[in-house]
Formats: sequence, C-alpha cells, structure tokens
Amino acid sequence: MLGVLSIHSLGWMLPSIQGVGASLLSNGARGVQLLFVVAAYSALLSWDRKASTGGPQTASQYWLRRFVRLAPLYYLALAIALAVYGTGPNYWTGGHVPITLANIVSHVLFVSVVNPYWINSILMVEWLLGVLVCFIAVVPLLARWIRTPLQAAVLAVICTAVAWAASRYLPAASPIPEIELWRNYLGIWPLAQAPAFAMGVLAYRVQQHYGPFLRRRGVRSFMLVVGLILAAGLASEVIQPKFPVATYGIAFSLILLATLGMHGTGPVTSTLGRFGRISYAVYLCHFMLIPPSIALLGLMGLGSVAPVVWLTVLLLSTVVGWLLTKYVANPVAALLERRLVSRVGAG
Repeated sequence: MLGVLSIHSLGWMLPSIQGVGASLLSNGARGVQLLFVVAAYSALLSWDRKASTGGPQTASQYWLRRFVRLAPLYYLALAIALAVYGTGPNYWTGGHVPITLANIVSHVLFVSVVNPYWINSILMVEWLLGVLVCFIAVVPLLARWIRTPLQAAVLAVICTAVAWAASRYLPAASPIPEIELWRNYLGIWPLAQAPAFAMGVLAYRVQQHYGPFLRRRGVRSFMLVVGLILAAGLASEVIQPKFPVATYGIAFSLILLATLGMHGTGPVTSTLGRFGRISYAVYLCHFMLIPPSIALLGLMGLGSVAPVVWLTVLLLSTVVGWLLTKYVANPVAALLERRLVSRVGAG
C-alpha cells in the first residue's frame, strides 16, 4: 500500500529524481503483486478454515461474503468520484470518450476489467479491485482442484507462460487506436497479474504440506534472505527479468513463507496491524486526496517537497480511511452479512 501511495503521489516528480531513488519509486506499484500473493494465500486459508470449523461452504456463500466486504466502500468511492469529477473523457477512456452508462454498470458488476476503456476510468485505481475479484471468483475451484504443491507449481508455470506470451504478442494486436493505452491495459489486466496470484496458491500448498520443515530456523532465514535480496534487486532494477510479475511473485512468496508465524510486539507491529485493517479504504480514497493535498501544500510553498507531499497524502488518506472503515465499511458489511449471507446459508 505504501509503495502504491508513493508512486501515485510522487510519480509526477520522477523526471527530477535520479539513480536508485527513481527505480525504487517507479517500482512502488509492485506492491500490488504482494497483495495478490497474500490474497491467494489468505483466501485458501480462509476457505479451509471455514470448512474445518463450520462445515463445507458453497461457492455462493464464499462470493457473497467477499462481496459484502468489498462492495460498500467501492460503490461509495465510485459515487463520490463521479459526483466530483463527472463523466468527461480522461486518459483511461481514450482521451475523447466520456464515461458511459455501460462503463458505470461494468464497475457496479465488477467486470470493468474486460474493456481497456473501462478498467481504470473512474477512480484511476479500481483496476486492482477488478482483477482481485476475478481471482476471488476462481478460489472455490482452486480450493477443490489444486490440492498439492505439484499441482500448484504446474498452475504457476502455466499462468506465467500464458501471461508472458500475452505480453509478448498482444501489444502488436491492439483493437483500439490508442496504442499506449492498450499496452498499459495489458500490463494490469487479470492475465498479467495471474502469475503473482498463482505464486500465492503455491505458497499456501507448500506451507500446508511442508510446514514443519519450513518452520526450521535455518530454512526460514534462507527464504527470508533470498526473498529480500530478490525483491531489493528487482526494485532497484539491478535484476531485470523478462517478466517481472512472476519474479516479484516468487520473492514475495518466499518472504511470506519466511515470516508466517512471527508474532512481533511493540508499537510498530501494532501500528502496522491497524493500518492493515484500514488499507482497503486508504487505497480507494488516496488517489482522490492527492490533488487537494498538493494544492494545499502549494499555497504554503511545499507542493514540490517530496517527503512533505508523501506524508500529507498518507496522513489524510489514513484519517479518511479510518473514518470510512469504522463508520461505513464495518457496519454495512456486518449488516449485509447478517441479512444476506445467513439467508444463502439457510437456503
């Protein structure tokens, strides 16, 4: 989340930043690969825990639980963005096409990822949620069909091979006149991110089958060191693989496996835990808070001071994210889960 916030709030300063700093900032968005790795792991863990404690759950129950947690804040953010910015053309609509009713409906139905003119055209950050929902949709199938580390490894290889082939050959087959937009679409659509999610599936099955071995201090230390070195090499662009999404997925999977079960204490751990609980709301609102933050700082002559801009956006996003989580997301999700999920379960 912090990496994504950094590139969004400071990306316009990239031309004036040199060396490793520029590489680290430009790779801040790679935090989404970490999200997909963790999302895959936690989704399968949640599915298995529910099956072991409350009996088997249906796919519809699983999807509905995820819907009531994701939809309320998402719909609120869409409404605010449309009210504030309107439906005029922007980069993601091709620069000349307005936001259409079909575009808005596709967002409401979580299917905006199917169209390059829709995928990121209202919030400018919603592509991640659309891709995540695609992956959530297949979790019940993965839970039933991908049961062993070998099966998960085959899945990861297939996803990586298909995603690489798509990135290699599809850019030249643009169905729209905006070539740059098409290439950017291919960089964020579900197929491009699938290797990272598949790595999370692999990490879960490896942990499930070889947990005692992975918890050995030497093995855990080795995975952590290799994962951190690989992630640092990728972020600084010392390591430049042909297909970085898969490589980041490997690095984050190693770090995840190495840190599982580590229970830190103290204010830092507590603060990170609280921030994690509001990170979804922070993600949805942070992009809309960047322009007013920079405008406000500009009045004080601080609009181009990178640390001040970053801290201001982080502070405002955290406050707004906390308010949204406490007073909107949690109460609405609890209400919907009682009303809807229980009915599906009873049915």
